[in-house]
Amino acid sequence: MRMNAPSREGFASVGRTRLFLSGLCFALALAAGLAFLPASFDARGARRQGQLVAEVRFVNVTLARTALEDRITSAVAQQRFLMDHLVLDRDAPLDDVQRSLLGSIYNTPDVLGYYLLPLPNQPQRRFSAFRSTPQGDAARDFARILAYKLEEDATPFVEGRQQTRRFMPSSRVNMLALVETAPGRSVTWHSIAVLNLAPFLARFVEPLETSAEGGFFVVASDGTIIAHKDGTLVGRNVEDLSSGEGEGLREFWGRASQAFSGMEVVEAPLSSLIGSERKSIVWNSLRMGDERVFIGSYAPAEGGGAASSEPGALSRPLSVVLPFLLVLAGILVLTAGRRPGGGERGLSRVPSLDDAPVAAALLDVKGAVLYSNDALIAMTGRTREQLRMRTIFDLAGETPREEKDRVREALRVGARSSGFEMLFSNREADPSPAADSFWGLVSLSSPGDGFPAGSMLALVSDISELRQARLTLRHNAEALDAGKSELEHLAASQAAFLNMLTRFSECSSIEELFDVLSEHMMPIIQFRCLTLYIRSSRDSSFSVIDTGGDVVQSNQTDFLDNKKGVLGHVAETGKPYLMGDASVDPYFIPHSREVQSAVFAPALYKDFLWGALILDSERKFAFAARDRDMLSIVASYVALHAEEFSVRRELDKKAVQLRFLHGVVQKIAAERDNETLASNIVDVLCDELHFPDARFYTPAPKGGGAPVQAAGRASSDCAECARGFELEASAAMRSRTLVERMENGKVMVLAVPLVFENEVFGALAARHGAGFSASDRELLEITAEHMTTFWALNNLIAKRRHESLVDPLTQVWNRRYIMQRLNEESSRISRTSGRGAVVLVDLGDFKMINDRYGHMVGDEVLRVTSETMSKNLRDYDMIGRYGGDEFLVYLPDASRQGAEAIMDRMEKEVGRQIIDGFDGAVILDYGIAVCPEDGPVISDVVRIADMRMYKNKERRKAGLAR
Repeated sequence: MRMNAPSREGFASVGRTRLFLSGLCFALALAAGLAFLPASFDARGARRQGQLVAEVRFVNVTLARTALEDRITSAVAQQRFLMDHLVLDRDAPLDDVQRSLLGSIYNTPDVLGYYLLPLPNQPQRRFSAFRSTPQGDAARDFARILAYKLEEDATPFVEGRQQTRRFMPSSRVNMLALVETAPGRSVTWHSIAVLNLAPFLARFVEPLETSAEGGFFVVASDGTIIAHKDGTLVGRNVEDLSSGEGEGLREFWGRASQAFSGMEVVEAPLSSLIGSERKSIVWNSLRMGDERVFIGSYAPAEGGGAASSEPGALSRPLSVVLPFLLVLAGILVLTAGRRPGGGERGLSRVPSLDDAPVAAALLDVKGAVLYSNDALIAMTGRTREQLRMRTIFDLAGETPREEKDRVREALRVGARSSGFEMLFSNREADPSPAADSFWGLVSLSSPGDGFPAGSMLALVSDISELRQARLTLRHNAEALDAGKSELEHLAASQAAFLNMLTRFSECSSIEELFDVLSEHMMPIIQFRCLTLYIRSSRDSSFSVIDTGGDVVQSNQTDFLDNKKGVLGHVAETGKPYLMGDASVDPYFIPHSREVQSAVFAPALYKDFLWGALILDSERKFAFAARDRDMLSIVASYVALHAEEFSVRRELDKKAVQLRFLHGVVQKIAAERDNETLASNIVDVLCDELHFPDARFYTPAPKGGGAPVQAAGRASSDCAECARGFELEASAAMRSRTLVERMENGKVMVLAVPLVFENEVFGALAARHGAGFSASDRELLEITAEHMTTFWALNNLIAKRRHESLVDPLTQVWNRRYIMQRLNEESSRISRTSGRGAVVLVDLGDFKMINDRYGHMVGDEVLRVTSETMSKNLRDYDMIGRYGGDEFLVYLPDASRQGAEAIMDRMEKEVGRQIIDGFDGAVILDYGIAVCPEDGPVISDVVRIADMRMYKNKERRKAGLAR
């Protein structure tokens, strides 16, 4: 749009007018200076009076600082006493700690309550006590917030007691938190004492300055405002303040942060912001651990009230005259400035701009308004003079910075531009978006010739309704997109859920089931960590599988068994549980600092608790009721498949047991050696049933003592197996009933006795790694019964075999067995080039014994003599009844001399034996032959020995030596 240039009449007279006005202003200023000359004589007295007033105010500030220090010292002393005597020196019961805390509160009037926090976090060892008042309730909330910040901070503790190392003011009520830290036996304790500042502020701080232009303040070393005359500033930081009282405080903070105490007089701009020309500020501070609290006040630097009015009485009339003269000079200057040709801001009227149908303004290169038409005045709600004191950026103060930068660039280059959307305020007093405001579309163009150089014409159109419509459309589109996304997510969740159920049917173990859950739950419900508590069977305890490992690391694997925390609540109610905020949940015991919310669902099948499924998140309120219901459905399917796995395992176990018993019978049916039989049974128990330890014990010797282990086998990685089962086996053989050993509530060891027809053969004992079930116990008893049967059968067979090989009268080998063994020895001697001695023994004059004493005594002579000869042989020698009163003795690896030595000793022992009914001495006639010296074949050696025995018998009867 092109505009006509403004009128420039009277430009020639501007110079003369300005010269006249300049002279007039100089004369007025000179007169004012002469008028104020007398006031300078009062300046020294006024400064002295102001200094005395400032010193009095500094003393009051120091008293306030001392009072606060006294209250804090008393609270800290009580706080340390509680920590030393309650949580550091001894582990006091919870009730004692609570009673001590309550008593301490009412013994310290300024304390609202205490909060004791152990780190690492142990919720069961937290203690707190607060006054039963509204302020006490607010202090409790305040302490909880600070405790949460301490947990998040987790500042490492330095050895030795620290002083109060931090404090925190409350922005809601007048409170201050004092934090003490000290090391305990296993944790670091933090003690939080909440101090009530209201009585202190009312008595010592608020009376510091009561004048309208003065004020008080209490500020922490980090800039946090604890108390101020303007209550809206409490809780804010001085560095964030930008106007009014806040800017004054910020200027003070720049000075006070450099010194712990002081008195200063602050000039403008502080004076322009808080009322007076100059301000006197006094402050003092106290140390709290590593931090400080500053207490101060400010007031007009000239002094206070009527006391300071007298020295200025002489200059008061002049203070009235001078402003009048200066105002008069200003009016003359402004009047001249509004004449035509008075500069860029002296434009009078621009008809083409005023007649424009839209709001328009003439801007300079910096965006200052040179001229505005009536439409812009009506649109912004400001007068032309108010607009002339602003830039377009002031009018659109809340416009985004990027948009403002685009406008500045367009003004700088002077190019025609359009499409700038700026947020204008139509209130002079409040330019914020909360006030009445509108969105304007700004177009820039050159105004044409005859206007100030670099100026730009700005046309402003109200597009608030257009933007609102556009915003509504965008919100509707976003809502549609959100709905579409929700439907897509729901469809994807349903597909993932159906796919997960399909995969469930393919699983054959809990581990595979958990893998399917980990893979398919994320599309259904967003979570941080998945945890599954599950049983392996109906009589087993719960095991834990979690994707993050937090539950295992925090030793919470027994929570469902012991019904602790949220899991205990879920187990008792049998209902799912939705935890929105972990920090305030009454049941939750943290297992990870990252967990902020969680959802729990019990895995139930026909009212039997198989386990629980848990999802957690690092965000608060991350789960909804839909997620809870969905997880409950998934948990029920988990319980169904856990039941299926258990039934399948029981069937498999029964089949294994049947196969086991069949294998046991096959393996031991043909075994005739009982020691080998016991060893085979032990091997089967370990190999087939996977017992880590299995043993067989025989009864203790008749002299007493512990049972004897006949066979045994233990796993190398079984630490408990070193103990053995002697006690259980001995008890089972004595009682002839099954004996068990309990460990941690489970039957870990069983000992079953082997009893047949009132004879105890021994006891079969075994250890089960996970504890014996009813079926395991039954299987071990059946195995013991089979072992008893075959053990008795082997005993019977051995007895019959022994009877067929042993002479019934003398209990030495019969002739058939001794000759069989001699043939075996003959083969050994020829194969190994060994040797052996054969001795044929005949009882001398035995017929005479039978005739004189009878056959009963003769049988006793045979029995006792064979027993004596057996005792005088080596363990590996053999003796058998060769026929009638003749015995055959075989001495392996013996020479002739060795055989003679053995027989000499035997002959002497036989001669000394005592036999009931016989008063004579038994005579031995014997002959010795050695193989291979006397013959290479053992049968020939026996014949030679027989011949020598008869020769020796004849020599004895003839009275000759052998």
